[in-house]
Parts: sequence; structure tokens; C-alpha cells
Amino acid sequence: MPSTEAFWIVREGHVIIRMEGEEWTALPGDIMCLGMAPREQFFSRDLRLLSINHVWKDADGRPHFSIIKPLLFRASEAVELVRAAERFQRETAGYIGNPGLLMPSVEIDANSYQSIKGWLHLWLASYGRFLDEKKVQSAGCTPVDERLNQARSILDGAPLDTELDYAEVAASAGISRTQLERLFRLQYGTTPHAYFQRRRAEYACHALLGGELSIKVIALNLGFRHLSRFSGWFSAREHHSPRDYRRVMGVQDPK
Repeated sequence: MPSTEAFWIVREGHVIIRMEGEEWTALPGDIMCLGMAPREQFFSRDLRLLSINHVWKDADGRPHFSIIKPLLFRASEAVELVRAAERFQRETAGYIGNPGLLMPSVEIDANSYQSIKGWLHLWLASYGRFLDEKKVQSAGCTPVDERLNQARSILDGAPLDTELDYAEVAASAGISRTQLERLFRLQYGTTPHAYFQRRRAEYACHALLGGELSIKVIALNLGFRHLSRFSGWFSAREHHSPRDYRRVMGVQDPK
């Protein structure tokens, strides 16, 4: 039985997975997500893929997502996720090279560790959103209340530079503010406010790592009129100022 979950982007060749009498084939341009269920797997000789093996568990030790059977999608359906995976691969290659099937043991300094951890967290955030969009439910969760789905859709579609009125969000979803807070926390493990702030923080991280926008423009896109307030807000979440975050992650400010 596999000890990790797997995320594959097939570049060349093909992969065949067999489970319980069913078969899945991943071709070039496909994404395949695999859980830890027993399976047979066959790789073509010319196979080339981007692979991220990982273990994502909740505090109770259960896998965060319940992936029973292989998930197969076209990479064109998940452009952000593919970019995050490719960037994670590029950034870690400088420390471990191209290890093949076995990951070597390497020593790195504190800044390098922070950099790798940051790229991994960004990939995990993209991966989580992708599985959410594909309706892959968190392990152990009960079916989602449709009112929560509606509230979450509002939070996902709201401009990042706005101050949300959560009472209005609740009313639009046909639920009271108190019920929204309680049920949202039970289902997603966070509050609507914290969820929306996480969206904003993810945008800030991606924009800073992209290296194309100035810190001032990123702050304005998030509704901050003063850099000091943006810096304080960002530092409280990422434990680095925006400028230091770029430096630690090896990204230069735009000219």
C-alpha cells in the first residue's frame, strides 16, 4: 500500500493505474491525483512526469482529502495549479537536483528551508482549491449545506480590495450571521473572515513571487492605501515583510 498521496503531471509517455478491476490511463497533458489505496501502476519506458508525493493529514491523523479512486484531469483545467507545481519543482531543484525515484538527504540553511516551505505551502493552497473545485470532499466531512456553498461562492468571487459585510454575505445565502459563523467553522475549520483573508494573503504571496508588480501596486490591489498597513497585515500572516518575503524566496523587485 502506498505510504503517500501522489500528484502527477504527465509530460511524455503514459501511466496506467489499475484498482479493483478498473483502469485509468494518464497521457501527456494529463494530471493524475492518487490517494493511498492499494493499486497497480505501470509506467511506459519513455515516461517523463512532474511528481509531488506528499502526506496531507488533519490534526486527527486522517488524510485531509478523501481520494479513493484516481482523479484524472487535463492540465489545461488547472493552469494555476500547474504553475505552482512547476515553480515548486524549479525552486527545490537548486537544492536537490533531479533525484529520480529516491529523494537524497540534503542539509540546507534556515533561509533555504523557509524558501522551500513557502513554495510548498503555495502549491498546497493551489492543490486544495483545485480539489475543492472538483468536489473532492475533505475526509470525514458530512455533505456540505447548500447555504454554505452559496456563502463560499460569494467569498470566492468577492473583489480582494473590498471590506466585506459578513451579515450581507449571510443574508444572501439565506442564513443568519451567527449560523454562518458556526456552520462555516464546523465545515471548513475557519471563519468566513479568516477564509477571505487567506484568499487575500494567497494573492499577495503569488503576486510577490511573480516579480512583475511592485509592492505598492500589490497593496493597492488588496485595498491598502498605505504601505505600512499592508506590510503589517502581511507580516502578521507570513512572518516576513513583503520585501523580506521576496528576498527570502529569491525574487527580485521589478525594475
